[in-house]
Amino acid sequence: MKTTGREVIGHCGDDMLVADNRHPLDVHHVTLAAGEMHRKGEVLEVSEDGKCYILGTAAAAKAAAEVQIAEETQDGETQAADNATDTLIENATVAGYILAEDADARTGDITAAAYSSGSFIRNALIVKEGYSLTDKDERELRIGGIYLSDAMM
Repeated sequence: MKTTGREVIGHCGDDMLVADNRHPLDVHHVTLAAGEMHRKGEVLEVSEDGKCYILGTAAAAKAAAEVQIAEETQDGETQAADNATDTLIENATVAGYILAEDADARTGDITAAAYSSGSFIRNALIVKEGYSLTDKDERELRIGGIYLSDAMM
Protein backbone atom coordinates (compact mmCIF):
# COMPACT_ATOMS: atom_id res chain seq x y z
CA MET A 1 0.00 0.00 0.00
CA LYS A 2 1.41 3.35 -1.02
CA THR A 3 0.63 6.39 1.11
CA THR A 4 1.38 10.06 0.70
CA GLY A 5 1.16 10.94 4.37
CA ARG A 6 -2.12 12.82 4.03
CA GLU A 7 -4.54 9.92 4.44
CA VAL A 8 -6.91 9.79 7.36
CA ILE A 9 -5.80 6.83 9.44
CA GLY A 10 -8.16 7.41 12.34
CA HIS A 11 -10.30 10.17 13.70
CA CYS A 12 -11.48 11.59 16.96
CA GLY A 13 -15.18 12.31 16.89
CA ASP A 14 -18.17 12.36 19.18
CA ASP A 15 -18.82 8.83 20.33
CA MET A 16 -22.20 9.26 22.05
CA LEU A 17 -21.38 6.12 24.03
CA VAL A 18 -18.76 7.28 26.52
CA ALA A 19 -20.25 9.63 29.11
CA ASP A 20 -17.14 11.22 30.61
CA ASN A 21 -13.58 10.50 31.70
CA ARG A 22 -14.14 10.07 35.45
CA HIS A 23 -13.39 6.34 35.20
CA PRO A 24 -10.58 4.79 33.17
CA LEU A 25 -11.59 3.34 29.82
CA ASP A 26 -10.13 -0.17 29.49
CA VAL A 27 -10.51 -2.31 26.38
CA HIS A 28 -10.19 -6.10 26.27
CA HIS A 29 -10.59 -8.71 23.59
CA VAL A 30 -13.66 -10.94 23.95
CA THR A 31 -14.95 -13.91 22.00
CA LEU A 32 -18.35 -13.28 20.44
CA ALA A 33 -20.41 -16.42 19.92
CA ALA A 34 -21.39 -17.26 16.36
CA GLY A 35 -24.76 -16.32 15.00
CA GLU A 36 -25.32 -12.55 14.97
CA MET A 37 -24.19 -9.23 13.60
CA HIS A 38 -23.17 -7.13 16.62
CA ARG A 39 -23.27 -3.35 16.93
CA LYS A 40 -21.06 -0.99 18.87
CA GLY A 41 -22.64 -0.24 22.25
CA GLU A 42 -24.15 -3.67 22.89
CA VAL A 43 -24.01 -4.78 26.49
CA LEU A 44 -22.44 -8.25 26.48
CA GLU A 45 -23.14 -11.07 28.88
CA VAL A 46 -20.46 -13.66 29.51
CA SER A 47 -21.48 -17.31 29.61
CA GLU A 48 -19.71 -20.04 31.57
CA ASP A 49 -17.78 -21.13 28.45
CA GLY A 50 -16.28 -17.63 28.19
CA LYS A 51 -18.16 -16.58 25.06
CA CYS A 52 -20.10 -13.34 24.93
CA TYR A 53 -23.68 -12.79 23.79
CA ILE A 54 -25.83 -9.67 23.64
CA LEU A 55 -27.42 -9.07 27.05
CA GLY A 56 -30.84 -10.71 27.19
CA THR A 57 -29.94 -13.82 25.19
CA ALA A 58 -29.86 -16.05 28.27
CA ALA A 59 -33.12 -14.51 29.54
CA ALA A 60 -34.80 -15.25 26.20
CA ALA A 61 -33.49 -18.82 26.23
CA LYS A 62 -34.64 -19.25 29.83
CA ALA A 63 -38.13 -17.95 28.98
CA ALA A 64 -38.39 -20.36 26.05
CA ALA A 65 -37.21 -23.23 28.25
CA GLU A 66 -39.73 -22.31 30.95
CA VAL A 67 -42.53 -22.49 28.38
CA GLN A 68 -41.31 -25.93 27.34
CA ILE A 69 -41.01 -26.97 30.99
CA ALA A 70 -44.58 -25.81 31.65
CA GLU A 71 -45.81 -27.89 28.69
CA GLU A 72 -43.87 -30.94 29.90
CA THR A 73 -45.19 -30.46 33.45
CA GLN A 74 -48.74 -30.60 32.15
CA ASP A 75 -47.87 -33.96 30.62
CA GLY A 76 -46.75 -35.27 34.02
CA GLU A 77 -42.99 -34.92 33.70
CA THR A 78 -42.51 -32.86 36.87
CA GLN A 79 -39.08 -34.28 37.81
CA ALA A 80 -37.59 -33.50 34.38
CA ALA A 81 -39.00 -29.98 34.59
CA ASP A 82 -37.39 -29.40 38.01
CA ASN A 83 -34.01 -30.62 36.73
CA ALA A 84 -34.20 -28.36 33.68
CA THR A 85 -34.99 -25.35 35.87
CA ASP A 86 -31.99 -26.11 38.11
CA THR A 87 -29.75 -26.33 35.03
CA LEU A 88 -30.97 -22.92 33.84
CA ILE A 89 -30.18 -21.34 37.19
CA GLU A 90 -26.70 -22.91 37.25
CA ASN A 91 -25.89 -21.64 33.73
CA ALA A 92 -26.73 -18.01 34.48
CA THR A 93 -24.69 -15.40 32.66
CA VAL A 94 -23.24 -12.14 33.91
CA ALA A 95 -23.26 -8.73 32.19
CA GLY A 96 -19.64 -7.79 31.82
CA TYR A 97 -18.64 -5.77 28.73
CA ILE A 98 -19.77 -3.11 26.27
CA LEU A 99 -18.86 -3.78 22.65
CA ALA A 100 -16.41 -1.15 21.35
CA GLU A 101 -16.84 -1.83 17.62
CA ASP A 102 -19.25 -3.34 15.12
CA ALA A 103 -18.55 -7.05 14.63
CA ASP A 104 -19.89 -9.71 12.28
CA ALA A 105 -20.13 -13.11 14.00
CA ARG A 106 -22.65 -14.62 11.57
CA THR A 107 -20.14 -17.11 10.16
CA GLY A 108 -18.45 -18.19 13.39
CA ASP A 109 -16.96 -17.16 16.71
CA ILE A 110 -14.82 -14.03 16.44
CA THR A 111 -12.61 -11.91 18.66
CA ALA A 112 -13.68 -8.29 19.13
CA ALA A 113 -12.76 -5.30 21.27
CA ALA A 114 -15.01 -4.50 24.22
CA TYR A 115 -14.87 -2.02 27.07
CA SER A 116 -14.39 -3.60 30.49
CA SER A 117 -14.48 -0.34 32.43
CA GLY A 118 -15.46 3.28 31.97
CA SER A 119 -18.41 5.63 32.22
CA PHE A 120 -21.14 5.18 29.59
CA ILE A 121 -24.44 6.75 28.56
CA ARG A 122 -27.30 4.44 29.58
CA ASN A 123 -29.55 5.53 26.68
CA ALA A 124 -26.90 4.60 24.10
CA LEU A 125 -26.52 0.99 25.23
CA ILE A 126 -28.08 -1.83 23.23
CA VAL A 127 -29.58 -5.04 24.63
CA LYS A 128 -31.50 -7.88 22.99
CA GLU A 129 -34.89 -6.91 21.59
CA GLY A 130 -37.60 -7.43 24.19
CA TYR A 131 -35.13 -7.16 27.08
CA SER A 132 -34.52 -4.17 29.35
CA LEU A 133 -31.44 -3.37 31.40
CA THR A 134 -32.27 -4.33 35.00
CA ASP A 135 -30.92 -3.06 38.31
CA LYS A 136 -29.12 -6.39 38.71
CA ASP A 137 -27.42 -5.92 35.32
CA GLU A 138 -26.33 -2.41 36.25
CA ARG A 139 -25.01 -3.68 39.60
CA GLU A 140 -22.97 -6.40 37.84
CA LEU A 141 -21.56 -3.86 35.39
CA ARG A 142 -20.67 -1.48 38.25
CA ILE A 143 -18.88 -4.27 40.13
CA GLY A 144 -16.79 -4.82 37.00
CA GLY A 145 -15.96 -1.12 36.66
CA ILE A 146 -18.60 -0.02 34.12
CA TYR A 147 -20.61 2.96 35.34
CA LEU A 148 -23.80 4.17 33.67
CA SER A 149 -25.21 7.68 33.66
CA ASP A 150 -28.08 9.47 31.97
CA ALA A 151 -27.47 12.05 29.26
CA MET A 152 -29.52 14.01 26.77
CA MET A 153 -29.08 12.57 23.30
